This record gives sequence, C-alpha cells and structure tokens, in this order.
Amino acid sequence: MAEKSGAPDPMHQFEIVELVEFKLFDLNFIHKLLFIYGF
Repeated sequence: MAEKSGAPDPMHQFEIVELVEFKLFDLNFIHKLLFIYGF
C-alpha cells in the first residue's frame, strides 16, 4: 500500500480519538461508581 509521507492516516486518527473517548468514559464511569459507593 502506498502512503503519502507526512499525511496522517484518517483511520489511525479515528482509532486514537475513540481510544481517548473510551478512556475518558471509563474514568467518568469509575468516578460515578466511587461517588455512589462513597455515600
């Protein structure tokens, strides 16, 4: 497969964004659980 040098792969960028969103969601979920069990 031919890749343009310096051009970011859209799919790779999308995967990174999904990973970041998943990690943020995961942290938010854990925070909610701690909040619920904290009281």
